[in-house]
Amino acid sequence: MNMKKNETVEESTPHAQNAVVQTADTDNSQNVGKIRDIIFGGQMREYDNRFTSLEERFNKESLRLRQDMEQRMNSLETLVQGEFEALTDKLRLEKKERNDSLLSIESTLKKANELLSQRLGDLENKSLDEMRKLRNQEHEDIKNLRSSLQQLREETNAQFEKELDILRKTKVDRSSVAALFAGGNI
Repeated sequence: MNMKKNETVEESTPHAQNAVVQTADTDNSQNVGKIRDIIFGGQMREYDNRFTSLEERFNKESLRLRQDMEQRMNSLETLVQGEFEALTDKLRLEKKERNDSLLSIESTLKKANELLSQRLGDLENKSLDEMRKLRNQEHEDIKNLRSSLQQLREETNAQFEKELDILRKTKVDRSSVAALFAGGNI
């Protein structure tokens, strides 16, 4: 009769059939779970404890590594920023020194240019003065030479006139020379 009843219940609705199967499966799983717990229970708890311990260690180590990495990254960032600032300061200093050097060179070149211009001006003035003196000296020498030539000409003319006078006085006139050649007495 029980079988008939079960068969009737089983045949009556599909939901009812599933409920019976599930109840049976649940009972079987609980039984299997109990058997498993009896056989492997201690090992499973030990594995659970180990996994929990490993997970905690892993989480702690991960946290420590994360903190260590953050600390190192912060240190590295601080170091890089410090180096960057140092290099920036060094670059500014070098730029300032270069600009100061350029200004100094520019000032030196400007002074040298002014000094050179002044010396060239002085040399030009000195050359002009020397040329003026040479022209004046040349002019004076030419004047003296003309004067000397004039005096020499006058002296030569005077001497020439004197010699000419002597020749005129000592000169035999034509008639006396003709008489002399003609055989007569003078």
